[in-house]
Amino acid sequence: FDIKNFKSFPDHHVYKKSEIEQIISISQNEGLSILCTLKDYLKIPKEYKHQINFADLEIRFEKEKELFNFVTSKINFL
Repeated sequence: FDIKNFKSFPDHHVYKKSEIEQIISISQNEGLSILCTLKDYLKIPKEYKHQINFADLEIRFEKEKELFNFVTSKINFL
């Protein structure tokens, strides 16, 4: 990806139509595509979805078992 513009919102943000329309306007003026997470895409009103792309992200840990054991040990300690 070659990111040309970036807009960040806090978690659990409820998007206003004006915010979405502003992002779409900027992307059109600059000839850019819009990409958001699937979580955010699901909150976007249907009328705008055809103009927005999403990435369904998944986090994987290289040492998953070690991480699980570490977290479990901390939980058991409490």
